Amino acid sequence: MYRLEFRSANGETTSFDEQRVLRIGRSRDNDIVLDNPSVSRRHGELRPTAAGWDLEDIGSAGGTWVNNQRVSHVSLGATTTVRFGSESDGVEATITVALPHASAEEPPDDVRTDLLPDHEPTVVLSDQQQTYIHAGGQSKADRPVDGLLIRTRDGDKRFDADKPVRIGRDARSDVVVDDAAVSRQHANVGRRTDGWWFVDHSNSGSFIDGERIKEKKVT
Repeated sequence: MYRLEFRSANGETTSFDEQRVLRIGRSRDNDIVLDNPSVSRRHGELRPTAAGWDLEDIGSAGGTWVNNQRVSHVSLGATTTVRFGSESDGVEATITVALPHASAEEPPDDVRTDLLPDHEPTVVLSDQQQTYIHAGGQSKADRPVDGLLIRTRDGDKRFDADKPVRIGRDARSDVVVDDAAVSRQHANVGRRTDGWWFVDHSNSGSFIDGERIKEKKVT
């Protein structure tokens, strides 16, 4: 379960623990009411996912803005600043997703992932920082394991299948990348119904084979 906290610029904060679609808009029957003429009556929705929360603009007139860019859909990082309505005088809010930390302990021997030689990793470059991400593998009991192994120049890190992984310059990240070109909350790797997905939240970007990506399924 991923707790969501919505804090408006005036300091008013609303928290949600339940995993359901949350409606945002000017109308009083929304879950989150934004009293601003540039906010539509039915402006947007916050939708829970296996990896956290997504924000969806549902056809608003004034728009939804992240990093001064109008967006229709965005996967939220640990903390995301969003403007609803007019870019100049809309409502600014900070949305925080309380993502669980992955365990630092090694998994038990009977569930440890042993990567096979023919299991190629997904290689993600954040500027000059190269990260190898392996999903799946075989356990010592010859049964599939949906854990995650991330290999960095600082060593290997293993994570459970039910816990999303935060990558970034922030010291609280599960995988800390200490480089000025990497955003504080650069990306998440989370489990969805069809497998593990890498989702970029950065300004500088993440790249595979020279091509900038926003989302990529890890195979």
